[in-house]
Amino acid sequence: MSEQQKWIYNLYLKAYRTNNGNPFRPKKDFTGFEDKPEYAEILKLTAFFNKYPHLLTIDFFNAPYKLYNDEKKYYSLKFFASPRGLKTCMNYFKTLIDSNPDEQIESIKDSLKFIAGFCIEKKIKMGEYYRYKSVIQPDFLIHLKEYKLNWYIVFGIKNMFDEIYAMPLDEFELYFGSHLNINELYNKFNNSKRAKIVVKEGVRKIEDFIAKKLNG
Repeated sequence: MSEQQKWIYNLYLKAYRTNNGNPFRPKKDFTGFEDKPEYAEILKLTAFFNKYPHLLTIDFFNAPYKLYNDEKKYYSLKFFASPRGLKTCMNYFKTLIDSNPDEQIESIKDSLKFIAGFCIEKKIKMGEYYRYKSVIQPDFLIHLKEYKLNWYIVFGIKNMFDEIYAMPLDEFELYFGSHLNINELYNKFNNSKRAKIVVKEGVRKIEDFIAKKLNG
């Protein structure tokens, strides 16, 4: 199995364990896994994530546990690889924006890790991230559109919120749709109990981490 396939399986396993209130330990020994029926589903998911790599996060596998209010506590790999499963997960990414920011801590942490990796790869400081462009528009706008960043990160990184707020309305809606209310998100962020702290502390930590990596 490839490292990507192992990662997919462990994200799937983590979602199942944590959404049932159980501790999680990553599976390390995959000996003989390719001979199991589940491997066929892993191959389907691998093909999907190769096409949409930005969706390979814990939130993808959290989707049915968060969206469905039935008593089912287990969703198989076959479900996630099915058309219904993929649609469920895509819908969850859309609704995630509107949920309580304090319920998005893992997504926020994943976003901070993504920014750290991006800045180190591009050899830019944290303060340069909001204006870095590989195309016409800043890359962080694309990262938001592709769900690589949690929206509440925007309010913790200097100048990022101002950059978005200054966008013409038609341009903003082209990127993010007409349903997204940036002012409402900002109010939720300010009223949050945990998310605001995690974002501010996390931004400071990865800023220092990036600086050390670039100077080291």
